[in-house]
Amino acid sequence: MMLLSQIIPAAVKGVKAIQQGKQARELAKTPRPKYEIPQEVMQQLNQAKYMAGMSELPGQNLLEGRIGANINKGVSELERVSATPSNLSSNVAKLYMGGNDQINDIGMAASQQWLRNQGMLSNVLGNVGTYRDKEFDYNMNQPYQNNMAAASALREGSYRNVQSASQDLASGLSGYANMDYYDNMLKDMNKTNALSTQKKSINSQIGTIKPVNETGGGAYTPKGPTSKNRFSMSGE
Repeated sequence: MMLLSQIIPAAVKGVKAIQQGKQARELAKTPRPKYEIPQEVMQQLNQAKYMAGMSELPGQNLLEGRIGANINKGVSELERVSATPSNLSSNVAKLYMGGNDQINDIGMAASQQWLRNQGMLSNVLGNVGTYRDKEFDYNMNQPYQNNMAAASALREGSYRNVQSASQDLASGLSGYANMDYYDNMLKDMNKTNALSTQKKSINSQIGTIKPVNETGGGAYTPKGPTSKNRFSMSGE
């Protein structure tokens, strides 16, 4: 009875340890969840990439076309009003120079805008990177770390239950061995007591020997229920 009271709790702990170990293995297999960056952030990124890829201003070709058309119109007008050929050439040269300056200004503005677009793309990429870190930490890292911590705790609990169950089982077996030892010792003591009782019984039957003549010499008579002989040194 005492052995069962120790082995049963040990068995229960062993079963619980196995269950905890199984749960730990299942949690350790938890797949990392997928995550998505907010759609608005991705739209901002796509727009920044599109603008960063533009080498000209929006409508730059139209502006340059208008400048060219105005130059041609001006040349026609100068040809009509100029008094001398030299005067016409000078005015046409000034007209083309003004048009080229306008086109150069547009090109400079386009270059500056391109640099601004590159800077904006860099900022958007940094913002997207921040969102990626936040989404990864919230949707992937934290659940994964929590599952690993839970799995580690279950493994630790499983190990402790196995250790406790082993100790309880060893204690139960040791107690059983001790019970067997004490049982054998009691048997030996009972045998010893039986032999001692038997010896006392034999001694009581044999009796004791004492002298007939207490003054010395004389004959000795065994005392006992079966002895009726008398011995004498005087030759009787």
